[in-house]
Amino acid sequence: MDTCTYYKVFTKMKKLTLFFDRFDEIVSSSKFVVSLLVVATVYFSAATVVESVYGARFAAGIFYQSWGMAVLAFSSVLSIFFAMMKRFTTSKKNIAFQVMHWGILVVFAGSFFTYDAGLDGVLSVYPNASNNKISFNQRVIKLFPQNDMLETVEIELPNVIFSTSVNKSFKGVSFEEYYPFAREALTWVSANDGASGYFELTQKNEVIAPLVFSHSQSSRFRHEAEIGPLKIYFLPESYSDYFSKYDWGKKVECFDITSENPIPLPKNKVKKARRSCFDKRSLTSSPSVFIFGDKIFLYSRKHNRIMKHHSLSNGTTELPWMDLSLVPLKLSTSEYPTLSPIAALPSPKSKEGEIFSTVSMRFGKEIYWLKQGSEEVLKLGKELYSVSLGRKEYTLPFQIYLKKFEIQKDEDGSPASYQSEIEVYDNRGEKSSHIISMNQPLTVGKFTLYQNSYFQLQNGEYASTLSVNYDPGRFYKYLGSLMLIIGGLLYYLFAIRLNSEFKDD
Repeated sequence: MDTCTYYKVFTKMKKLTLFFDRFDEIVSSSKFVVSLLVVATVYFSAATVVESVYGARFAAGIFYQSWGMAVLAFSSVLSIFFAMMKRFTTSKKNIAFQVMHWGILVVFAGSFFTYDAGLDGVLSVYPNASNNKISFNQRVIKLFPQNDMLETVEIELPNVIFSTSVNKSFKGVSFEEYYPFAREALTWVSANDGASGYFELTQKNEVIAPLVFSHSQSSRFRHEAEIGPLKIYFLPESYSDYFSKYDWGKKVECFDITSENPIPLPKNKVKKARRSCFDKRSLTSSPSVFIFGDKIFLYSRKHNRIMKHHSLSNGTTELPWMDLSLVPLKLSTSEYPTLSPIAALPSPKSKEGEIFSTVSMRFGKEIYWLKQGSEEVLKLGKELYSVSLGRKEYTLPFQIYLKKFEIQKDEDGSPASYQSEIEVYDNRGEKSSHIISMNQPLTVGKFTLYQNSYFQLQNGEYASTLSVNYDPGRFYKYLGSLMLIIGGLLYYLFAIRLNSEFKDD
């Protein structure tokens, strides 16, 4: 190697050394530590606010299980490591410094092991029943073959919080769009098999209920609704003349509203979903509104007739009961209404089932939205499969049987504490009895079970919800915490000794 080459290598090494010296100086400086603390404070404050507004799962996706969290943790490790290297001496005071900082690094290592290989799920156990499957927040598509000779197939969906493309397939069915958080929204689909309408029922300008009607056999919406004592019927426009002239008596008249001809039919000749039956008693027992096309009719007791009241083309119709009004929003004979999922933001205040996960699947020319908790049966190849969207599960090596669930309540009736009396059955069939309460977890093998919550069943009994945790980094986190305590004690003892030596001098 000639002199010129040596010089180039030397120059590069010198630049690299200067770069690492500068990097060391920045990362180990107090300014970097303070900046990191400020960023971490803002980061976790924002995470707390987001969690209170949108829930724990949403906050975990944005903050706690994101790249931002990884960058914060890695920056902290770098800062601590370079600070240790920079101040490495054999003095007694420095020993305390090293022990404390090594303790922090060991805690970080334990946290990494927990994140990488740990389990944190939920186990629901019903009274006098057993369960050994814990569920996680991550969603999976499950394909259960009805042929017992075949294995169940699971397709893991991305662990995201915003809608994303899936682009996965199995035996002719493809899964395309995934909404981790969705809600149903009213949409309209082209069709020419009946009229449809969308209204709002208001009271003193406040919306009481949205009302959606349809005659289309493709729509999930029906042609009638009950709001308290009020009955509203959405019938074909061609029925208006017949109904307004008919003298209603005791005889029950039933109509198939998918037909444009108002011909009374026997009950057993008309499908219930598209049937309306009337008699004088049903019309006089409660207030009734009839919508024929764009006209509103009301039943008149005086004339025993259904008489025209208002035209919807004039806008809001005031009804003669309790300051109610009917507001037309859309009338159509070429479209029918349906509920389709759209991406949404979660909220802890959302009603149960209002926010859900869903994935679109294409099978042949049809597109289905597979909603969490629902199921579709498809013929894939020569076999039938039940396709569902649910949570990822893990099977425990033991069974948990709930013998009894107890709740202790305060004087005002609010729950003060609760506990589960359970039995654990291992793989050998051996039984052991335990009690898990709010402050009394149970360790079974490498798993720790905590009393999480409960829910009430329709029969009045309570089912128990347990948190199941496996933490492979727990030993390292405890060890690191112990090192922090020892380092703090060493600092304190060395400080006392230095003070006594200073006084002696």
